[in-house]
Amino acid sequence: MRATLVSAAILGLASQAASIDPLVIKGSKWFNSKTGAQFFVKGIDYQPDITSTSAVRDPLADTAGCTRDLPFLKDLGVNAIRVYQTEPFGNHDKCMSMLADAGIYVMLDLSTPTETINRDTPSYDVDLLGYYQRKVDTFSKYDNVFAFLAGNEVTNAYNNTGASAYVKAALRDVKSYIKSKHLTIPVGYATNDDADIRWQLQTYFDCGSISDRADFYGINLYEWCGPTATFESSGYADVVKNFTSWDVPVLLTEYGCNAIKPRTFPEIAAIYGSNMTSSFSGGFVYEYVEEPNDQRIYWNQDCRL
Repeated sequence: MRATLVSAAILGLASQAASIDPLVIKGSKWFNSKTGAQFFVKGIDYQPDITSTSAVRDPLADTAGCTRDLPFLKDLGVNAIRVYQTEPFGNHDKCMSMLADAGIYVMLDLSTPTETINRDTPSYDVDLLGYYQRKVDTFSKYDNVFAFLAGNEVTNAYNNTGASAYVKAALRDVKSYIKSKHLTIPVGYATNDDADIRWQLQTYFDCGSISDRADFYGINLYEWCGPTATFESSGYADVVKNFTSWDVPVLLTEYGCNAIKPRTFPEIAAIYGSNMTSSFSGGFVYEYVEEPNDQRIYWNQDCRL
């Protein structure tokens, strides 16, 4: 089943590449390290359904799944995917090579459901750091890995803001480890959009020394619902105004409302238009396959990747 609505919206924004150049951050933007061209993420969140099992399912170690899905990713016109769950073992060479040949970059979450900082009972120790370090070791060799996420919506309410201190400690330590390996892959954080704690979280993850703070900031944003919404009425304007002079890259790590069907993605015009490109670096549509949240772009009947 072809995702004609979203592909039509994104396809014209994408460019094809026979090989891939590493990306670098300069100021508050991403750039191609070889050409110097500014890079805007035109991406999609890519992760199999895991609701039926507690085991981590690593789509980048599934060569058959990558081979099956790559034509659809190319059809969508994306230049990046975000992958939530991977493992620091197994062979990822084939999938990562196919993605690179298609001009597709990868943002990776460091955590998994079992290797993570729990918002309700937060803790952080050498074992968790070791897991994150092994994941860095596994994936840093690929030129199309352009970023790691140290956490995703770990704090989502006033009563669990303390958990962010643990995430920031992990972020700091992973950054230090990457630097010790003479690498330059940035480490950031993805937040939910809660108006009550929005400003406090973004300033917290941006405060402190360069070695302590997030290299970029992601927002999971679902406010733009339906074809009649506008940049102002959707609430996007309120979010964007907080980042007009931000000092690190900002992007949407998830977006796309499912309250009104069909999903026509009118927000794409704003994300890649004059309202946002001066302060935001694009984003990832949520999501590629079907989960109970009914946010799919493609229907995968057997729910396997």
